[in-house]
Amino acid sequence: MSMAVLQQQVLQQDQQLKAVQEENELQRHKLQEEVAGYREQSKQHSLTILALQDRLLEATEQQKVLEEEKAALEEMAVAQGTLLEKKAIISRLSRELSETRARMSDMRGELSEEQKVELEHSQRQLKHQQWEANQLREKLSEMSSLVEEKDQALKAAAEELRYTLTSPICLSPAADCIGQESEFFQEPPSDLAELGAVKSNSEPLVVWMKDLPEKIVQQRSLELEPAPVLGEKLKAGKVPDHVPNGGSFKITNSPVEMAEVTDLGEKMYLDVIGALGSLMEMKELSGMQPLQHLPRDTRAEVGLQRQKALELLYKKIRNLQVCPERKEERLKDYEGSVEQLRQSQASLQRCQEKMSKLEDEAHREAEEKALLQEALQRMQLQLDQEKRLQQAAKRHK
Repeated sequence: MSMAVLQQQVLQQDQQLKAVQEENELQRHKLQEEVAGYREQSKQHSLTILALQDRLLEATEQQKVLEEEKAALEEMAVAQGTLLEKKAIISRLSRELSETRARMSDMRGELSEEQKVELEHSQRQLKHQQWEANQLREKLSEMSSLVEEKDQALKAAAEELRYTLTSPICLSPAADCIGQESEFFQEPPSDLAELGAVKSNSEPLVVWMKDLPEKIVQQRSLELEPAPVLGEKLKAGKVPDHVPNGGSFKITNSPVEMAEVTDLGEKMYLDVIGALGSLMEMKELSGMQPLQHLPRDTRAEVGLQRQKALELLYKKIRNLQVCPERKEERLKDYEGSVEQLRQSQASLQRCQEKMSKLEDEAHREAEEKALLQEALQRMQLQLDQEKRLQQAAKRHK
């Protein structure tokens, strides 16, 4: 009985052992399956981790790109602000340019075609007046040279007269000289009586005749004063305001003047006045006839005529000098107007150049703005794509 019980217990224990072994086997299989599942999960997690690492790297790179794009956007914002400022400047300059154009159009309107033609005509007239002034200067120089020649001839005649008066022929008895002078001047008997009174003092007369050339030259220079004065004034480029009183042509009754000297001086004076009158294109000068053969009562009238003719000649020369000065003043005024017109044209040209530069700058800024807007749109699209990818990754996790 005991053996049967033992066998039965052994059988029971074997069955229990088998049941335990089977249970262990089942558990082992379950554990193996769980381990395999865990291994599969581990592989999946590893792959997920790798994928996430890749996504993290990509996200990091995208973040860097986004940061760069953000910096670019900030720069674009700054550039856009600058562009707006430049637009304001361009608008202001455009307004100024339009105002300048309006002013230039007003200036063009003020300077009409008739005024332009008148300005050109004035310029041509000024050139012609300059040519006339040069011709007048040449004539004045010719007159100056002619007056110098006459002065030299008068000096030579005075020297010859001095030599003649100091010669023994002229120092003969005073009655011969007195007779010659009475014959030339046609003195009345009363004058001859006065000259006879001088004859008694022959020695003082000889001494006085030695000093005569200088006095005669001085008297002739007084009578012919307009010619040398005119020469000096022409040399200096000036014309006196009036005719000196020395041009009244006094006829003296000095007993020592000779007819030849009088004729020579008067001839020189008439030649000088005639030459000046011809140079000044004066058709006729009164009082140009010699005084030698004129009666005494008409000599004063002829002297007044010569005085008037000399005054006319002086006025003519003075007008010739004043006219170029007025023409030069008008020329300066015209030159000032032309210079003002040139400055206006230069200002207009500068404004046009400035306007062209501003237009070029505006075109460049518009192109830059278009490029910036295009880049901004591309960056916005990229940002939208990155946001969608990040949202998809979050949903997958």
